[in-house]
Amino acid sequence: MDLSYFELLSEDDKAKEIYARFGLCVYTFQTFEQQLMNLILAKSRAHAINMTPAEYDLIFKSYSDKTMGELKKKVINLYTLPKDIKKKLEIINTSRNYFVHHYFKDNSHLFFSDLGQRKMLKEITEMTEEIKIVDKYFDEKIDELITELNVNRDYISELYDKMKNGKDIQDLKYKKI
Repeated sequence: MDLSYFELLSEDDKAKEIYARFGLCVYTFQTFEQQLMNLILAKSRAHAINMTPAEYDLIFKSYSDKTMGELKKKVINLYTLPKDIKKKLEIINTSRNYFVHHYFKDNSHLFFSDLGQRKMLKEITEMTEEIKIVDKYFDEKIDELITELNVNRDYISELYDKMKNGKDIQDLKYKKI
């Protein structure tokens, strides 16, 4: 991983870069958590052919309040996963809890040196990349389920285009029941 650009930054910009990368890492944890929920919901939908929108919303609500650890366990129970993916799920879950609850407390002293700042940046960036690798694996699982459920891919593309163009998509917003 090339972090040579980091040396060219001012001291203030180095701190901003670490915080920005940390924010990206936490965001990536959150999107991964949503991916786990999507896997559970898609599997639920695949096995409940006559599910009403209200029933689907209840399932969504019941899983939206779960921790990543609970979602991880459910995904492991619902899907046949390779050992390396199961292990990476464990690592991501443990790392998520550490990064969100303890990372800065445990590493604040590293801000005082260039070496420490580079160490933080490397750890944060590597964690983000690790999550993306496992997320890509699950993207393929979701794609298989989309095919199995005969989901309209044109509709998905239309939603994606709206998102790329900054449109507000009410159908995708979480609604409390």
